Amino acid sequence: MAKIEIAKGSPEWTIYQELWDIHKAYGDPEDNDEYWDELNAAITGWTNGYIGTDYEEFVRMMAVGMLGLLDGKLRRKKNDPHTL
Repeated sequence: MAKIEIAKGSPEWTIYQELWDIHKAYGDPEDNDEYWDELNAAITGWTNGYIGTDYEEFVRMMAVGMLGLLDGKLRRKKNDPHTL
């Protein structure tokens, strides 16, 4: 198995960096419409930037994963705020 280097500035590096920026901004989910509306706008803007590219499906799946992660964190926080 060959290990690859992801070069800074490459499409892959940019995708991971952009996802990381969204995660840092929204990684502590809140139970209010403003939080989810802003997160949705950030995710939608990010994924729309890759429509029609070789990375479209990859980015979409990463976005779905991020939303699932944050939804799960909020559900756990609501049930037991000390389990995060």
